[in-house]
Amino acid sequence: MSVKVLSKVWEHYPSGGSSLLIMLALADWSDDEGRCFPSIASIAKKTRLSDSQARRVVHDMINMSYVQVVANKNGGAVGSSRRYKINIQLLTASANATPGADARASTGARDVWHGCAETASAHASLTVIEPSLTIKEFELPDWIPTEAWNAYLEHRKKLKKPLTDYSMNLAVQKLQKIVDEGHQPADIINETILKGWQTFYAPKNSFSKISDMMQGVI
Repeated sequence: MSVKVLSKVWEHYPSGGSSLLIMLALADWSDDEGRCFPSIASIAKKTRLSDSQARRVVHDMINMSYVQVVANKNGGAVGSSRRYKINIQLLTASANATPGADARASTGARDVWHGCAETASAHASLTVIEPSLTIKEFELPDWIPTEAWNAYLEHRKKLKKPLTDYSMNLAVQKLQKIVDEGHQPADIINETILKGWQTFYAPKNSFSKISDMMQGVI
């Protein structure tokens, strides 16, 4: 555990809730340089979140640049974990930013992922909307089948509605919510393509929901 990193997270990390909880857990594992390598399962267990919730929050933190993947970008071999690095410089920049000066480090980093707008600065609204500070190149999460996702991208092109990096991140968030309800990502994507939809929808009569209803009757 690095007391230095843990202290910076407590004092300067802008988000709260599960995002702050996971950041504190990473700091608890890290060395003084912010390096750590817990698995998603370990993060979920430590923070009392589900694996899917932990995975989603970690991806958000990576997109916000507060956490970087420095090794095992694609998950590595079976049983191995990604290696992360907490962006201490960004936390320090957030701490040093003054309300009337350059608020980009403390406000721009908290983009649409968490909606935490800085209210202390009169000029914060000018920096929050700068997408170049927060929107990163899209990276497909490892829980989404690559073949199905590529078919969906091709489907959107045929609809003349191609996706940008930003809209792909939004699509993944929506798909994640449906998956959290117990559905398979490939099934949702394939149904979207089959029915000619632009976006994802939860099945109205899924097996899991029918099973729940039967259990209620029994």
